[in-house]
Amino acid sequence: MSGKDMKEAERRTVLGLLGSGAVISGVPSSVKAIPDSQGAGKVRGFSYDTLTHKPAGVVSGKIKKESGEMSGRVSIAGFTLPLEEVETVDETSTAIRRRALIGGPEFTDEDGLPIKLDMREVKIGNHHYSGTVTRPGTQHGQLGFVLTTDDEFNPIAELSALKPDKRWTESPHSFRIPEKGLPTDSSLDRLMDIAEKEVPQ
Repeated sequence: MSGKDMKEAERRTVLGLLGSGAVISGVPSSVKAIPDSQGAGKVRGFSYDTLTHKPAGVVSGKIKKESGEMSGRVSIAGFTLPLEEVETVDETSTAIRRRALIGGPEFTDEDGLPIKLDMREVKIGNHHYSGTVTRPGTQHGQLGFVLTTDDEFNPIAELSALKPDKRWTESPHSFRIPEKGLPTDSSLDRLMDIAEKEVPQ
């Protein structure tokens, strides 16, 4: 294979991985079974970059549920997100999926983009919440999160147990997660830029 062909193959590999970022499936085994009726109250958990699976930080908050409506607050990525704006988009006997676009001066960025929250509540077995936080468009990556009302859950231990994806953590390109705000290093825009630079001129 010529040098040009190798570069093109590398580019295709990068492009093929653009959609490989994924939310961690399931819930950590350390979360004990909690009845659905107890799926409200103080919550805590952890967040991570969905592309690299690098740990981002501890997530906490309080969730209230009444007559199918959700309210409360969740602190993630330096923001305290109000849950009153979430809307149910899908519900089955085992899970509820909710979504919200959270705007206002506290949450929009310099381009006026709101925060996009996608949240899934698993109602059976190990009752928990999981989902993603990002912004609309292609300028930002996603932070995934897992939350539970289990008061024995240790988010610090779970963060240390995460296994980052070596395809990205061992890449010559850095993938930083900011202390406050949403990642841009793992955004579609940046990954496309990396892929384009791999192509010989």
